Amino acid sequence: MKKFLLSLFAVLTATFAMAQTNLLKNGGFEEWTDDATPVSWKTESTAGNATLAKSTDSRSGNYSVEIKGKSSNVRLGYAEVTLNAGTYTFKIYAKAAADGAQARVGYVPIKEDGKAGTYTYAGEGPTALSTSEWTELTQEFTLTESTKLSLVLMNSKNGNGVSVLADDASLTTSDGGQGGGGGDEDQPDFSEYEELSVSAFLEKKDTKTKFKLTGVVGQIKNTTYGNFNLIDLDNEDVYVYVYGLVDYKGTKKIWGTLDPKIEEKDTITIVGSYTLYGESTDEIVDAIYVKHVKYAGEKVNIKNTPETAYTMAKVKELVDAGEGLGDEVYVKGIVSEVGTITAGGTGTYFIKDNLSDEFSVQVYKGNYLENHAFDTAEDIKVGDEVIVYGLITLFNTTYEVNTGNYIYSLNGKTKYEAKDLIDITNTPETAYTVSEAIGLINNAENDLTKEVYTKGVITSIKSIDVSKDERAQYYIGETVDAEQTIQVYNGYYLGEGVAFTDNEQIKVGDEVVVYGKLTKFKDTYEIDQNNYLYSLNGQTAVGIGQIVNGKSSNGVIYDLSGRRVEKAVKGIYIVNGKKFVK
Repeated sequence: MKKFLLSLFAVLTATFAMAQTNLLKNGGFEEWTDDATPVSWKTESTAGNATLAKSTDSRSGNYSVEIKGKSSNVRLGYAEVTLNAGTYTFKIYAKAAADGAQARVGYVPIKEDGKAGTYTYAGEGPTALSTSEWTELTQEFTLTESTKLSLVLMNSKNGNGVSVLADDASLTTSDGGQGGGGGDEDQPDFSEYEELSVSAFLEKKDTKTKFKLTGVVGQIKNTTYGNFNLIDLDNEDVYVYVYGLVDYKGTKKIWGTLDPKIEEKDTITIVGSYTLYGESTDEIVDAIYVKHVKYAGEKVNIKNTPETAYTMAKVKELVDAGEGLGDEVYVKGIVSEVGTITAGGTGTYFIKDNLSDEFSVQVYKGNYLENHAFDTAEDIKVGDEVIVYGLITLFNTTYEVNTGNYIYSLNGKTKYEAKDLIDITNTPETAYTVSEAIGLINNAENDLTKEVYTKGVITSIKSIDVSKDERAQYYIGETVDAEQTIQVYNGYYLGEGVAFTDNEQIKVGDEVVVYGKLTKFKDTYEIDQNNYLYSLNGQTAVGIGQIVNGKSSNGVIYDLSGRRVEKAVKGIYIVNGKKFVK
């Protein structure tokens, strides 16, 4: 009997230990790439969109992570990971850096195109945080199938820009676990396919037959979809371009789920058929992944410092050689062309060694100083001297500093200073006309990160997608035949997040008040995506006794301006079409 009890105790102890194993790396935020990037807490998608900083105010260990607040929701995101089916518990401790901070834990599935899907959060709203005590935030969730996702901690916009500190994150499970390996356990060995060298494969140019190829991973040209050169084992000058990898069923792209990840100089085996892209590019599209073997030798280290930042000529040399392109580096140059700079978002521009040079490198969707969002489109201009920190790569024929980069220094300045921008927020009663809205966009001193009300008449409708994202694109002017218009881009129907369900819900000539951020994309003036109709021909989003799309608001809380709120504080609100006083 005693032996039985001891055995039972051992089993229970082992089971408990398995359940308590933390699946997260660097959950204590002790390891940092730099003072703004904790190891394993940088996402390839937009799941992690917050500006981060190392903090010595920790719950345990030496450091925690500071999630800087903004007027919009921002998120700390754990690097995308694939989890098997099972039930999981995500815990993280949080504290307010100052009075007012609120936070919420959740997760978001990552779609096949690498973009974040729909967020799932714990509880009914954000939790108010203490400035003196650490609060445990917990979410339990169940996955019915293997899912690639990112765990997130949201610093809520309700916190009015106050920073949130986070520490001691964990993810535990008793019946799930981390996926990886690129396929199921029953993946076949593909022995029925003829094996060819890359050279022989290119000589055949057989577009109808699949072959099994083994080669060396050359330059990785896209880290989201997994596009890379596969080099012949015996001739490093011969390669074929592999455009994405799929699982053994040939149905699902798996680049991001592979563990260990594929890196340059690894040896990889794939199955695929030949295709010619354009007139000269030899390709394999959606190759089937078989296996890969990690490179055992010493890899080239191209990491550098701001003082040894690479020139454009050196960037071209490194990219052409395909060496060390998985490392973030410092690159210096002069801004030669400014593309799209989004206030409150990222910027794309080109840099050269000298303005008279022909060769340039594109800095693609990067952030401003200290990894902050750009405040205005005037934050950077032609002739500015910059040092940029990020990954260098080649996309098609364009040499790039890839998305996720930021400006380390601008004309010698390395510190971000918030600009004293003009607050342009208004009310439905003082909604801007189209000409006033365009004037606001053109003035760099205005704070375009704030949502405002704009009124007009619908002049044309570009599209209403009721089958996919349930939003609409249309134009408004001050009259139905106005020449000066502003595009309402990817907007919702009456109320925040309310879907369009019918193509006839709006029409040319309707009078509208739209709530959203003003912006400019290339030459088009816009009310940015995720806007919504506050009123349509005088009908507001949610009024007393009104219903939306034939349904009640199902417990969603709105203020008297029709804006959705996370939680009622003191005041008058509307729920299910009825007024109540908190």
